[in-house]
Amino acid sequence: MQIQKFSTSEILAQNVADYIHNLVKQKPTATLVLTSGNTPIRAYQLLAAQSTAEEFANCMIIGLDEWMGVGPKNEGSCQYIVEENLLKPLGVSSVNYMFFDGLSDDL
Repeated sequence: MQIQKFSTSEILAQNVADYIHNLVKQKPTATLVLTSGNTPIRAYQLLAAQSTAEEFANCMIIGLDEWMGVGPKNEGSCQYIVEENLLKPLGVSSVNYMFFDGLSDDL
């Protein structure tokens, strides 16, 4: 494992966005497991700004986790954060991603 240090969170976010973008360009059928929270939001925004829907057309995106009892339209849900900051701005089709259903009766 290689550890990298960045002087600002903006530089970190740009490096994460660049890494994912380059990965998808090299492997268009990549499976990405994405998380939520405040930490990755800026990286998702930068990634959306530098990428196209076509580049992600053959990727599969999976939500890492979800809060039990929290629906996808809740601003704190994994799905909401990834959709609003990456998937919708990019125009990624919903057939290319899946998230846990935090409202399911059968978890």
